[in-house]
Amino acid sequence: MDTNRRSSAVLKGITWGKNRGYVPLAATAERFHTMYGTTINWERPYDFAHGDLAELSKEYDLLMIDHPHVGSAAKHGYLVPLNDYISEDYLKDQAENSVGKSHESYQYDGIQWGLATDAATPVAFFRPDILEEKGESLPATWEELKELTAKGLALFPCDPTSVLLNFFMLCDTQGVPPCTNDSQVVHEDIGVRAMRQLREMALLMPDEIYDLGTTSTHERLAARDDIAYCPFTYPYCNYSRRGFARRHLVFADLVSIGDCGILHSALGGAGLSVSAHSTHRQVAVDYIQFATSPEIQRTLYCDNGGQPGHRSAWLDESCNAQVSDFFTNTLVSHDAAYLRPTYDGFIYLQKTAGPIMTSYLRAGGDEKAVLEAVDEVYRHSIRGT
Repeated sequence: MDTNRRSSAVLKGITWGKNRGYVPLAATAERFHTMYGTTINWERPYDFAHGDLAELSKEYDLLMIDHPHVGSAAKHGYLVPLNDYISEDYLKDQAENSVGKSHESYQYDGIQWGLATDAATPVAFFRPDILEEKGESLPATWEELKELTAKGLALFPCDPTSVLLNFFMLCDTQGVPPCTNDSQVVHEDIGVRAMRQLREMALLMPDEIYDLGTTSTHERLAARDDIAYCPFTYPYCNYSRRGFARRHLVFADLVSIGDCGILHSALGGAGLSVSAHSTHRQVAVDYIQFATSPEIQRTLYCDNGGQPGHRSAWLDESCNAQVSDFFTNTLVSHDAAYLRPTYDGFIYLQKTAGPIMTSYLRAGGDEKAVLEAVDEVYRHSIRGT
């Protein structure tokens, strides 16, 4: 790499707007600038899960992406195939040190379209002070979770995306991975069972669950003193950092259900990718290798509020000390996580089927009819929108 070319480069990056999505990237960009002279300006204005990356890639050199976008990227060519720019040894290290299927999630047709910079899957979190005050212990099973919820001490967010992915979680855990054929999301029997399981739990919770999302659920538990436990939502480890929120949250692995073992929540996280429109491709690739390297992930990235994607950080004593052992406490759940499909139309399915499922949770109805409506959306998503 030409050092002069690197030092003169000015890159634009886009990420999602939360603390975890921006601050560690800004910190790594500042350090990269100090070491190599490259200027990287990170912006954070977009809907991470549903942003139009085809358009954004025309404006930005670097994009923090949600892995279901990689099918569209592979089909339409708006991201750089990283295998052409990154050594096999580096990619091998990333694969061997993946948190669950995080590294794999950015692959499509054998090509690596992003690097797992941030790892996350829905896990549990709780207020130890409230549980102690109420004389309750952490639930270990679905039945124990129902008991705690019936006492008014547990809730989970029921925004449309969360509802759909929780439905997928219950299906996959109970032996039927979603979206494995072209005609239906899941077999009717397991679909009906999973829907009823979710609705049974939702009926035990206040209506506010439909106004809660991932971050607002964290804030809800941290700011008020009535709810002790959230059984599953995408975690923000910062809520375990000293001084971050009004009350300290502790994270834990998911409960088990029946004889099926621990729940398989839908893997999330975020990956750094490079726009195919960038005029500084190699410099951008150099930066994402820097930001995802094991040393930076264990230190600068984690120390600045990041939730790293490299497994060495999850096993690191210093990283865990910052977040009340968030990483080791939830690693089993992350390793068990379900990998969402990444075909070109999946984002359409996620956006369109979620509200259908949420309407069912709120109002009830014929589960088979709801499943057929979701299946029609699914078939449309495969045909192309």
